[in-house]
Amino acid sequence: MGTKFANFHLKTTDEAALDEVLRHLSAAAVSKLSSFADAGPEPSFLERVIRQNGNELTADFPKINLPSVSFYVNHGERWSSVLNDHLAWGIVEEVGEIASNFTDQPVMTIGFFDEDVFEFTLFEAGEIKVKKYFCGSGVREDYGLESERADAEYTARTLETDLESVENWFAIDNPEAAIDELSRLTGVHFWIHSAWIDDDPEIEEVYAKRVYKLQR
Repeated sequence: MGTKFANFHLKTTDEAALDEVLRHLSAAAVSKLSSFADAGPEPSFLERVIRQNGNELTADFPKINLPSVSFYVNHGERWSSVLNDHLAWGIVEEVGEIASNFTDQPVMTIGFFDEDVFEFTLFEAGEIKVKKYFCGSGVREDYGLESERADAEYTARTLETDLESVENWFAIDNPEAAIDELSRLTGVHFWIHSAWIDDDPEIEEVYAKRVYKLQR
């Protein structure tokens, strides 16, 4: 099996602003309880959060012992990075969309799957502004990756870099090379997952754990 990781990033250095977004994101998990009956076989990020302490979704909502949500955060020069044990490709995009409703700043999500594909997205005010897949044509066909919104101008403005650099970056097919180039353009380390923190003191040193108790 290949490497898998996902993370999301808020364009702010304001710790209070990030804290507010994470509180809203955690609270959104509670609202998911009201629609548990329609959940499919694959639980969403919010449903996974609710279940993470062994709490199953039941119709008896008042008796549920609501768990807490843990995030790991790092504040960079322009972006604040967020990790969570449940983030994965296909899930982190949902989280980014939700989070972007609680801030006036862009939210960037990173989803990397098995060295096959890297999905980059930018959200603003609950709307997807950019979605770009970095992978070969065969992988694109195998995974059915059809819908893209590769807005180079918006991406350049958001990343605060020049248009040519973004266009050259968009032309990369190799997922690992694309991740590395994005790190060079932004100064943000993306090759990371919260599951690796316990085994890597360097990651633990720069990421602070934040715990939010879910409340009705």
